[in-house]
Amino acid sequence: MLPPKSSQSSTLNNPAKLISLDTSIRQMIINVSVYPLVLGLLLFTSLAILLSVYATPVAERALLNGLKASVVGLSQKAAALIDSQLREVSHLVVLFRASHEHYLSLSRHTDLPLRAPEPQFSTNADGVFFKSADNGGAGMYYSGDTEIGAEQRWKARNLEGLDTLYKSIVQTNPTVAQAYFNSWDNMNRIYPYIANPALRFGPVMHMQDFNFYYLADQQHNPERRVVWTSAYLDPAGMGWVVSALSPVYRNDFLEGVVGLDIGLAALVDNLLVDEHIGSKKVFLLDGQQRIVAMSNDMSELLGLPELSGHTYSEKVSSTQYKPDSYRLDSLQDQQLAKRLAQFLQNDEQVARIAGQQHDHLVTQVKIPSTDWQFIMFYELSDVLQSQQDMLSLVKKLVWGLVLIVAMALLLYIPYVQRRRAWYAKTLAEPINKLASLTSEIGQRPLSVDEIQAGGIRELQTLVGNFAHMSAELNQRTDKLVKAVTAKRLIEEKAKLYQRLANTDQLTSLYNRKFLDTVLRQEGVRAGRYGDALSVLLMDVDRFKQINDNYGHLAGDTVLKRVARTLKNSVRASDVLGRWGGEEFLLICPKTSLSEAAILADKLRALIEEQSMEMPVTLSVGVAQLQESEKTEHTLGRADKALYQAKASGRNKVCVAD
Repeated sequence: MLPPKSSQSSTLNNPAKLISLDTSIRQMIINVSVYPLVLGLLLFTSLAILLSVYATPVAERALLNGLKASVVGLSQKAAALIDSQLREVSHLVVLFRASHEHYLSLSRHTDLPLRAPEPQFSTNADGVFFKSADNGGAGMYYSGDTEIGAEQRWKARNLEGLDTLYKSIVQTNPTVAQAYFNSWDNMNRIYPYIANPALRFGPVMHMQDFNFYYLADQQHNPERRVVWTSAYLDPAGMGWVVSALSPVYRNDFLEGVVGLDIGLAALVDNLLVDEHIGSKKVFLLDGQQRIVAMSNDMSELLGLPELSGHTYSEKVSSTQYKPDSYRLDSLQDQQLAKRLAQFLQNDEQVARIAGQQHDHLVTQVKIPSTDWQFIMFYELSDVLQSQQDMLSLVKKLVWGLVLIVAMALLLYIPYVQRRRAWYAKTLAEPINKLASLTSEIGQRPLSVDEIQAGGIRELQTLVGNFAHMSAELNQRTDKLVKAVTAKRLIEEKAKLYQRLANTDQLTSLYNRKFLDTVLRQEGVRAGRYGDALSVLLMDVDRFKQINDNYGHLAGDTVLKRVARTLKNSVRASDVLGRWGGEEFLLICPKTSLSEAAILADKLRALIEEQSMEMPVTLSVGVAQLQESEKTEHTLGRADKALYQAKASGRNKVCVAD
């Protein structure tokens, strides 16, 4: 509500307290011209003295503290990046293990169909049973002291069915050098293919004697999780590697261990040399204080050459880790070694460590997916020298400003005395006219009790009129805000209704109507640009029995948990929804049939492994949109493949022709 015009402030009721505009301008010129110059001169003089005496150590400490926080942040981001890439490899190992467990659980009485040509096997003079011809898949070796019976021949031949997975893992992941499976009876399946494995492994090789087997066995790994080794010399000829391992069990019997190898050169190039790391001096340290891998600059700082390739003069008969010279306590620079050991023992986040040539900030971050530590060295010499140069320049500038302000003050004071009277007379007349004009705006002036106008009657009138205008503007603004708010509420409700129309209420996934629309759109896009488009039609096995045995509420719970697991496991580009009943549809743009099949088996394994009160599995039908094919025909082929998966025993993935 606008204040009445008749209300006046206490200042207006007492004219004796007001001063003329002319007097106010004279005082203002002195206040804003002379006094600030004097104050500025004193301030700059004080600042120059402070910079000369105190600023250098204070600035260095402040810079160092800020740099520590920045370096810690960089190292944490780098460690998270490394961990995410190692987790990708760990996820591949889990998929690799699940595939082997599935194959090894099958009956030994029949041979499985193979896509590749039938493998050829031979036995050499030392009794080594091996794959003698490269058919595009993995190599195979049985130790010469293993008696080759029906079980061994069945595994040698039928595990060939996993060669597509072996190849896919190695060829699509630049960090993975080898994929392999070592069995309890001393069989080695490895990709890439090794022509004459007996020359590499010798006539007798017991897998249980090597770290890439025993670190994942029941004694060392009762949790049956993915295990990462430290750096060791690969018997298969890949040089120095680290491995991600996982045990393969048939019920509670350890059939063997699967593993993926990463060469140290690839580990350095792909994980330790990256624009996001922020320093070229980094290394990974295992739980035994042994350097796993390090960058080239770190190698120069420590005086240790990084190991990658290796010239094999004889076979590797036991696990060979990096030499003791790669342990922290054996570094050439013993002072650096002791300081690093103290830093790690105290579990410090960041510390300043003096070196023979340069000082460094050193950080440590745990890599959660392994027992490794990520160590980063950040060189301080360039930063501190730049800070010292900057402080020296600032000191010169401040003293220069002190001189300039002093000279300006001496010249300016006489000038101000001559000009202040002229300014007062010149400004008073136009301000009085402005006050007269503004008094005509509005009908009821706002009370100015809470508004300070400096005690000048003309400005007091001006403030009152503008306050009145401001009140009117506020009222109009309130009306506009209410209108805009009401419009936004209507828009948000429309968005909510649209979202509800496209969402399945039970699973919170997209419903069939929305999936139909997306599938048609993706089909048109794939046909226009020639991209691959695959669909996965998934059905919860024996869902009717779940409803009958446990009730419909339990059935709903199963559907929700399956939906949540699938949603958390698919890619951001995929579109997942409930197709109907216990069926789910996953639309995979830019995904080939083989990639979709791998994804389908991963999802199937995840559902099978999740903990529920009753066993829950998925059958999956996979199909890829063919040239000039309608999407509904692609769905039909996926449905047939799903039916085939159901008919062949459920909990399977079948690919449409």
